[in-house]
Amino acid sequence: MMKMLFLISTAILFLLSGGACGRSLLVLDITSLDRSPFDSNLIKIKGIVSQPLADVSISFNGSQNKVSIAKDGSFYSHIDLIPGDNIIKVTAAKGNEEVIKEINLEFEPPLVVFLDSLNGNISFDKPMLITGYVTNPRAVVSITKIKQETETRYSGNVTVATVDKNGNLSASMQLEPGHLRLFIEAAYENKVDRTVQDFDITTKGELLKTSDSLGFQFQIDSPLIISRGEEKHFQIMMNPDRAIKSPEKFVCAFTRIAGPISLEEVPNPEGLSISLDPVSFTIWPQSFYNPEIEIDTTSLTPPGNYWFRANFTQGHIIFNVIIE
Repeated sequence: MMKMLFLISTAILFLLSGGACGRSLLVLDITSLDRSPFDSNLIKIKGIVSQPLADVSISFNGSQNKVSIAKDGSFYSHIDLIPGDNIIKVTAAKGNEEVIKEINLEFEPPLVVFLDSLNGNISFDKPMLITGYVTNPRAVVSITKIKQETETRYSGNVTVATVDKNGNLSASMQLEPGHLRLFIEAAYENKVDRTVQDFDITTKGELLKTSDSLGFQFQIDSPLIISRGEEKHFQIMMNPDRAIKSPEKFVCAFTRIAGPISLEEVPNPEGLSISLDPVSFTIWPQSFYNPEIEIDTTSLTPPGNYWFRANFTQGHIIFNVIIE
């Protein structure tokens, strides 16, 4: 969950020319919302400057990026927050005038707990070391071993795991042959995350099967329809769920293919380009993201039905673009 100054989820910055009489070049107006629509470290700062020829830059986490300004003076920038306090500095400059405003945003990563897969033979002579990871090292993690004694009767005992400063957890548990279920719970302040892992062990200590992790969700409402000579943004939905266990960089590249079944790569039609906005950002487990696919065309782009493949580290997805 993201905690922001004045409960901000999207900061709206209005940069207005003050003109003469000593008025300030920059007026900062922040619109506060009761809650963020997405539990995400990726936010979008929007603004407008009265004179499009002014220079606007946003500094964050040691880097400074110049922001492109549209003809109407509007601009935006995606910010990839890091855990803890984030000082974002917006600078507007024109001629000899420069004004700087700062926003302080706090990001707290989602609380998610995982167990590592069990591998190899399991010994029943001594307790086995169960390991895993929790995104907040301050969380209390408990593991309940549930044993099915009969078709309707279950029993269980709880073990509190040890968690180091990096979030790595461990607990010693005595395992028995048969079907076992581990119920894992992580709790910190008012946040709780729970997950279940099932596995079967033979009398020889062989692991037969384990429950699978949920998959990476990447959704595009295809087809994406655009007219020749148009530039358009299409919002997509992403949720890494439990497919990743720690924060990772997300980078996506687009390749045109011959069709929805054939993966043969073919050249883009003239004047057509596709990119992800932002180009890369950090993704956390069980967090929702809404980046945008940006499609640019020219008047020379031939109309037609085109297929593309979005390739990213965690997988790929095929989608359709129609140019009218």
